[in-house]
This record gives sequence, structure tokens and C-alpha cells, in this order.
Amino acid sequence: MRVRSFSGARPGCAAVSPSLLARLLLEGAVIAAASLWLAGAAAASPWWGTKAHDLAGASVLPALPPFQSPLSRDHPLSGRLFDVRRGRFIAPSGMLDAFSRVDLVLLGEQHDNVDHHRLQAWLIDAITRGGRRPRVVFEMIDVEKQSDVDRSLQVSPLGVDQLGAAVNWDKSGWPAFAIYRPVFATVISHHLPIVAAGLSRTRLAAADFKAAESAAGEDPALRLELPRRLRDLMADDIVGSHCGYAHESMIAAMITVQRRRDVAMARALLAAGRGAGEGAVLVAGFGHSRADYAVPMVLHELDPSASVRSLGFIEALPGGDEPADYADALRAEVLPFDYVWFTPRANDDDPCEKFRSQLETMESKAGAKHAADGSADEPSADGSAKHAADGSAKGARPR
Repeated sequence: MRVRSFSGARPGCAAVSPSLLARLLLEGAVIAAASLWLAGAAAASPWWGTKAHDLAGASVLPALPPFQSPLSRDHPLSGRLFDVRRGRFIAPSGMLDAFSRVDLVLLGEQHDNVDHHRLQAWLIDAITRGGRRPRVVFEMIDVEKQSDVDRSLQVSPLGVDQLGAAVNWDKSGWPAFAIYRPVFATVISHHLPIVAAGLSRTRLAAADFKAAESAAGEDPALRLELPRRLRDLMADDIVGSHCGYAHESMIAAMITVQRRRDVAMARALLAAGRGAGEGAVLVAGFGHSRADYAVPMVLHELDPSASVRSLGFIEALPGGDEPADYADALRAEVLPFDYVWFTPRANDDDPCEKFRSQLETMESKAGAKHAADGSADEPSADGSAKHAADGSAKGARPR
């Protein structure tokens, strides 16, 4: 079981079992930090211009998709949407109304939960029905595959499965394409631009990447200063998300890689949304969508005028009956998103057991390689070493 219960500890908040913390960290919250809220920019130019579409109107919104994940469907939080800033539950129309007033929307998922992707598809459909055509930025598609995306859509403008084949999704390490298909089907049906924003380990290690991204002689992920307390919390979470297996020598490299990915997604959002005036939506793990850190913080540094809202999809957990329970689990004072949509759970697999199994396999292969040629995998200076710096050992892909 990946989560057994919450059991009392700090006053006013439920304590977090190790398996709960591992689940949240491994499935989408690798980065943790104390809350540093971005300055809201609700007065920024509305996404929807002067068009007379009311996203909050019931006549405009499509029906919500029924849940498919099997666990905790009857949980008191399942299906409820929490407005973190106001500290209350709201209807989806209220969140969509807020989205209509900002430039950039971040949809933070738990990768293996199909309901998260169905709700992402629902939101993108609702946004598009409001008269807007945002670009959709995907963490899951590496930047070097942008030409494959463009070519696939040119040949088959409505070819959802063709797109998956074009980017070699089945070999990407992400959950099955069928889980993500609702999102891509919605984006493609509305002919919205698709922007690849992922950084593969191959790309991170490439000489041309280093040259292009370090023209000023420094790593782009390190130009944005990270306060010591946030770095310490992030290091603690990396250790926790790797079930205690992350060596001290790996942590600095893993932090750098995570920050590089946040920078890449932030830049893709700004390039996709600000200049075109159509806005942009990010589809990514909820660890990248945290408003106290990750992509929103980078966006604020790169372009303080960009208005941003983040939504985190979070699975309802046994014993976690209040939103504050989940803030505690994420090591934040308050939930680190503007909104949280609670859903049923996909499964109760123990992420640490899966991690240990993968680690044993990797170590076996590394040992065989070492025996054959005297080499071994170690974290490289840019954090691109196998099963180390980017956190790939904790699951199929970094969260």
C-alpha cells in the first residue's frame, strides 16, 4: 500500500506517513519549499480579449467527465475544487473565470492518473470554447521532437495516434499514451499549437545545449538565485523521493537538472503565449506547477508582468479529509498552487518498492558494465548521469 493513513502529530495538521510523502513526492512533487506566493496579476489583459464569451456560464461549459480511477471515489474530497487563495471550495466555473484573466495557466498532474488527463482535456476544451486558442506546452515531449510533432500534424492534422507514434511515445518512459490521449485528442481537435518543452538527459548532456544555454558563461538554471532554505528543502525532498537512496554527491546535480527543466518550460510558455497574445497552457507534473517554486517562480523572475495561475490535481488519500493535510504532506505551509482539484486514486502501489526494484536492475547492469570495461555510472557535472541526476530512478520519468 502506498498510503496507509494520516496519524496525528503537529497541532492543527495531520502527520504524514512515509509512504504518503513518498507517493506525493514520487508522483509529482519532487520539489518542495516553503510558500513564496507570486504576485497575482488578475488585472492583466484577459485571455479572451473583448469576445462576449462567458466561461463561467453554465451554457458554455461542457459536461465534466466521469471518474475512471477506482480508489477513493467516495472520499469526501474527491471531485472537489479548492481555491487556495480564498480558502474555500468553488465550482469549476469560478476557476475558469479566473483563468480568463491571466496569460498563462499551469495544469499540474500526477502522471499515471487518467482522471487528471481527462480533466486537463476538459479544461482546455472549455478554454477554447471561450474563444481563445492558447498554445499547449507539454513537459512530456522533448524539445528535439518539435519537428516530429509539426511534421505529423502537417501530414495528419487530426491524427492523435499518429502523433504518439511520431514522437516514439511508447519508448519515452512516460505512462501509456492511452492515458494521455484525451488531452492530445482535445488539443488536436481544436487545432491548437503543440509546443515541446521537455529536456531529455541526452539533450542536457549535448554540447550544443551547453553552448546555446550558457552563452553568458554560466548555467541558465543557476542564474536565478535559489534561497538557501529552499535549496535545503529541495534537497530533503530529493532524498525522500528517492526513498533514502539519493547520495549526497547526486543531490546538487539533481537540483540543477530540475531547475533547468523548470527554466525550459517557463521559456516555452512565455515564447508560446506572450508574443502571440493567445496565452499558453502547460501540461506537466504537479511538482513543476507548484506556485511556491518551480515554473511559476521562474516565470515571475523572467517576466514579472506575466500573469499566471496554477492548478494541481491531487489524489484523495485515506485519512486526508482536509486540504491542509496535503499541504503538510508537500512540506508547505499552505497548498502550493492557486487551485487544487482532488480526484480518486489510480492505484495503491508502493512507490518505494517500485524504486528499489528499478534500482536493483540498474545496479546490476552498471555492475556488468563495470566488470566489462572498468566504467561505472556517476553523476556528471551537468547532472545527466544515468539513474542519478534527473531522478529517473524513482519512476519512469522525473516528476
